[in-house]
Amino acid sequence: MKNILTALCLVLSAAPEILRAQDPTLMQVFYWDVPSGGVWWDSLASKAPDLAQHGVDKVWFPSPFKGASGGYDMGYGIADHFDAGEFDQYGSVATRFGTRAQLANAINTYHNLGVDVVCDIVMNHTLGGSLEQNDYVYNYVMADRYPLYPYGNYMYVWNNAPAETYYFKIKGGANDFSETTQDDRVGYYSVRPWFNHSSGQNADGQAHWYEWNIGDGDSGPFDAFEIDLPGRVMEGNIAAVGDVDEYYIVHTGGYMELKVWSSDLGGDRDFKMFELYNSAGQNITDSMKIHTWTAMTPASGRFPKSAENYHPNPVHNDILPDYHDPVFGQDFCYWSGGTGDSLKVWGSWLTQTLGFDGYRFDVAKGIDPYYVAEWLNVSAMQNRYAVAEHWSDVSAISYWVNTVNNNLTGSKTMTGFDFPLRYALQSMCDDPNYDVRNLHSAGLYNNGLDGPYISTFVNNHDVWRPYTSAHDPIINDLILAYAVIMTNPGTATLFWPDYYGGTFYNSDQTESFTMTGLKTELDRLLEIRHSFVSGVFHKLSETGNPVYKKGNDRYGADYAGAETRLYITEREGGGSGSKGGSILIVNTHPTDTLGAWVTVQNSIGSNTLQDYTGNRSGQETIAADNRVFVHANPRSYAIWAPAGQDIALPVELSSFSLHQSDDGVEITWSTASETDNAWFEIERSAGRKPFTRINERRILAAGNSAGARYSYLDSTVSDGPYSYRLVDVSLDGARTVHPAKTINVVRPLNFTLQQNYPNPFNPATRIAFTLSREADIELSVYDMRGRKVMTLARGRHAAGSHSVRLNVGTLASGVYVYRLQSGSLVKSKKMLLVR
Repeated sequence: MKNILTALCLVLSAAPEILRAQDPTLMQVFYWDVPSGGVWWDSLASKAPDLAQHGVDKVWFPSPFKGASGGYDMGYGIADHFDAGEFDQYGSVATRFGTRAQLANAINTYHNLGVDVVCDIVMNHTLGGSLEQNDYVYNYVMADRYPLYPYGNYMYVWNNAPAETYYFKIKGGANDFSETTQDDRVGYYSVRPWFNHSSGQNADGQAHWYEWNIGDGDSGPFDAFEIDLPGRVMEGNIAAVGDVDEYYIVHTGGYMELKVWSSDLGGDRDFKMFELYNSAGQNITDSMKIHTWTAMTPASGRFPKSAENYHPNPVHNDILPDYHDPVFGQDFCYWSGGTGDSLKVWGSWLTQTLGFDGYRFDVAKGIDPYYVAEWLNVSAMQNRYAVAEHWSDVSAISYWVNTVNNNLTGSKTMTGFDFPLRYALQSMCDDPNYDVRNLHSAGLYNNGLDGPYISTFVNNHDVWRPYTSAHDPIINDLILAYAVIMTNPGTATLFWPDYYGGTFYNSDQTESFTMTGLKTELDRLLEIRHSFVSGVFHKLSETGNPVYKKGNDRYGADYAGAETRLYITEREGGGSGSKGGSILIVNTHPTDTLGAWVTVQNSIGSNTLQDYTGNRSGQETIAADNRVFVHANPRSYAIWAPAGQDIALPVELSSFSLHQSDDGVEITWSTASETDNAWFEIERSAGRKPFTRINERRILAAGNSAGARYSYLDSTVSDGPYSYRLVDVSLDGARTVHPAKTINVVRPLNFTLQQNYPNPFNPATRIAFTLSREADIELSVYDMRGRKVMTLARGRHAAGSHSVRLNVGTLASGVYVYRLQSGSLVKSKKMLLVR
């Protein structure tokens, strides 16, 4: 019988990922305002083989959840935590980056290449809510509390105000932490009412009105200033402490709202509407309600929100920094309204269902570190890489990261982005007179944090925003900054535009510029990092007793002032896959090649060194006293490491294929070249399970060869999808994981149909059959003319033996055929009914 085989293979380009003990590398695979239209996830998937091949360990995805701006939101205006591009809300189904299916494909593509995917998570705030009455904010504002509740977060609202002439008073309020002094109550403000006017007109979009000498109403209603039409923006001024301004509007009934905010260029001032009167002079302030954009009914149906989820509330009745102040949107309170528990469920979902491997915490300085530790202690999130965007100084970042790590029940996995080092590197690159000795004390390393708890970076989406006031990138000699972070301790972060370059536009696509990326140089730094950047870190320009010389005159006169121009560090090396340590030298002098004699700390694995960047030629020797001369070109760098090492990939794979046979899955592969290759291993993943090794014995490699062919049979499969990937192990123990391929295994069905018993029979008999695996079947009875007269069994049946009883009913005597069918497979037998 012919077996029926079905196999579906997902083919990925051959781009291996290097797994080594060296410090990891993260790549931010987006920038501010990446192209909209739902194509970015696909773009990221297409780049996965390239990034994996060059040794990127983790990729940092943008926040994938639906924001208030729908298909245009960069994800930081998060509105529905459980909509990753599958629900029609805020004007789109897809996010700016694509649909949930596209996201899943991108994540799976990186996973198949052995690359972790880090999710940018926003748990400080939300945007995109609807207005609802908020008594917590009303009580806060009306009590002159400080800090100010942000003007943009609330309005005064009357859902059904009677037809009336309304008089409202504006004043300044207390404006310091003691909530008693009135020193800052003067300045300029704006007020905009919206109401129903008898003319049916409004002033929306019209010019503002300005009036600096508005009365306070104490001399009667005509002392107040009329705002003529709904939507009119009125600019006013509180000229002195105790000053009050009064306005009035003529409302024909129904919905009415009023918004007050500060337009004082000197900074925010505390202004509010504190009293409301009708035309009869009655104080009707109690009818005034404050509404906030805190009502959220997400289309996903998960994690609805209201005022109780945000500050202020009965649990935390304040908006004090650092963790309660609404810097962006509506500020979450993790201990009110079930917020904290809902965010933990969300974290488990984005980890276990979407498949993210780590987390970047947006606006970490606004999130309580004790809650972050609670969140990371949930089993789904434990022991995973995390990095905090805590945009502040060394002490604040160190305190926050250490507080999280000290309260984790699993591994200490929280790191902090090294903003202080980044700004020091910006000065090094862009200030021609920068003293590089400042780098000795810059950054988080040994200033409260060690390497495993630091993530370094050069540029990111917050400082690289062309055509905006926030644009503050490193401009000159950017590669010098990358040379530093790629050899420093910690997780080094690459940035998409710095790596790939490209053409970038302003918001309305009317202006653009094109930049060339640093891919070639950064790929070389990645190779160096994977081979030589590990082990203990030393700042040799500080502790290596440097003696500075001209680069081509190592025994000549000392070079005065070179100590401000040369930054020199060492990594001792060590660990799986290490080919030794390395010495980085950065030279910021504009015209002179400079060098220095330094003392190597301990050993870097060899006494003969070469520069692997290609910027300097020749070799240098470490003398018996551990002194060595290292040098670099002007405005350039060099990385000196044990000479003669091949730091390219050990195996160049030319093919890798899967085929289903009667015996299982046949795996075949061939290599175009092999260098110091020891053996192969095969790893398998069933469904979404982790990859595990399946070959008990090593598959010995050809070693150093121009290429070879290999095969392996996996006979332990059942029905379902399987992913396979190849691992080559070099003589020094370095493991290279190659891209995975997937095959959908459908085992051939075998079944038997037995003769009915008894036969002949009257009035009943039994028919037995067996199935080799679960299958859809039909067992029917036919007369000798081929007409179906009875169906005995139909549908899904488990593997094993089955027996069906046949009662003939009104059938006449004669010969009948019973037939068992599954798909195109059919078996039949005859039976005799004797009346």
